Amino acid sequence: MFLVDSNVWIESIQQRRLHDEADQFLRGIPGTLLALTQFSLFSVGISSAKKSADGYRRFIRDLDSGHVTLLALPSSDLIELPEYMQRYHLDFDDAYQYVVADRHDLQIVSVDPDFDRTPRGRVTPGQALEQYRRSQTTHP
Repeated sequence: MFLVDSNVWIESIQQRRLHDEADQFLRGIPGTLLALTQFSLFSVGISSAKKSADGYRRFIRDLDSGHVTLLALPSSDLIELPEYMQRYHLDFDDAYQYVVADRHDLQIVSVDPDFDRTPRGRVTPGQALEQYRRSQTTHP
């Protein structure tokens, strides 16, 4: 299962530079294999709702219809975020994503290279899609 970082959704909604790769990934993998954090949901809303209201509405509808898993950290885990921020030189939102991925054993999908400094690393949307396609040919 993949934890999709905010920036992947934003690339797609706002038609940014990597939107083709993000779109292919989001259309090419079943929503049941995708997760996003509640933090990401709010980040996408803050970043996108005003700039692309239709894109944001489509995002919310796609989450519901695709059965994308929504995850949040309990307050007891939030206390650890500064430690992860310092250890891996992450900002708050990346540390949040990292801890969620770690707690749920998810692979991070992001266009943000900051995750490359962590033990979990990350894959780009294109790499994740290719990984999924390979898994389908070996385990249909």
